[in-house]
Parts: sequence; structure tokens; C-alpha cells
Amino acid sequence: MVDCKSPTCVFNEKRNKCVKPNPYIQWLSKCRKTIESIQKCKTLYQKSIERHKKHACDYYIENTKVKRSTCPKNRLPINDKCPSHFPIKKNNKNGDECCYKEIKKVEKIKPIKKAKFPENKPVKLIDGKLPKIIHKYQNKPRVNKISK
Repeated sequence: MVDCKSPTCVFNEKRNKCVKPNPYIQWLSKCRKTIESIQKCKTLYQKSIERHKKHACDYYIENTKVKRSTCPKNRLPINDKCPSHFPIKKNNKNGDECCYKEIKKVEKIKPIKKAKFPENKPVKLIDGKLPKIIHKYQNKPRVNKISK
């Protein structure tokens, strides 16, 4: 890895040289972690474009230090607070904090299935238990393959 210095602090393998990161993208990425509205971040960028261009490398370094999350974007906690439509915060299977909906437990009723027996034959209980049903397709003889 090549050590690049400001204002060109990112090494581009395709161009094989150090390049400057896009200040707009780096600012939005940094701002989005602190402010909920992306529109507010965009207006803040428009007010001081030159300042953000100078600090693009600082934003890039700060954004690369942040651990990537496996949560969907709309379920990421912002400032350790979950949005109103996903109020519960807990760890997912990868150990990242995500926001989840409240689960309403519904009691399921299992339907009772009646055993089907041939209508022609009466059912005989064996030691108080129902006999095992054998269908026509069970226990068919297998076709022997002829080797060449």
C-alpha cells in the first residue's frame, strides 16, 4: 500500500497514483452519521463548499475508521437511537446493533387432521392403536439395470 498525503490521500489502483477523494460524498457520509436528514447535510455542504474541499481527506480517514454494519440502512441506529417505526434495538446474528419492529405474538391453532382409511375395509385396532397405512406405491419391486 502506498502512503498518500493530503490533498491526495487515496491510492487509486486503476490509475496507479494518489487521488483526492470526492469531498461531496465524503461529507455526506460523515454528516449522515450525526444528522438524520440527508437534505440538511446537502444544504450544509452548499453553504461552505471550499471548506469541505479542504477537509476531504480528513472526512475520508474518519469514514474509513468507522466499522461497517450488516444492518439494512433504514434499521441502523442513529446516535444510539432507533427510528419510531423500528423501536427495539438489539444485536443481529453478526453482532451489530440493529433496530427491529416489535413482534406481536399470535397463538397458532393447529388443525386436527383425520386419518384416511380405505372406505371398503373396516378399521381394526391392534392393541388399541391404529394400523400403519400402506399405500400402493410403497414396497414396489425395483427395476434391475442391465449392464452393458
